[in-house]
Amino acid sequence: MITLSSGEAKQIEILYVEPFDGYRILFDWYPTSDSTDPVEMRLFLRCQGEAISETWLYQYFPPAPDKRNYVDDRIMK
Repeated sequence: MITLSSGEAKQIEILYVEPFDGYRILFDWYPTSDSTDPVEMRLFLRCQGEAISETWLYQYFPPAPDKRNYVDDRIMK
């Protein structure tokens, strides 16, 4: 479950990491405005309506619109 105070999460990947018997989550954040206000990000794993992981929290400070550079270098499988 990804919650953002603004923008959108896209290209979401959930990867099982066998050596750690755990998961790694990747996602790209896309702005929906030119705002440079901090973005509050929250993520946890949920299964059948119940949280099954700790909650990851992050505060992202977007650069000014003229400094943003988008590179999509992942190949989705």
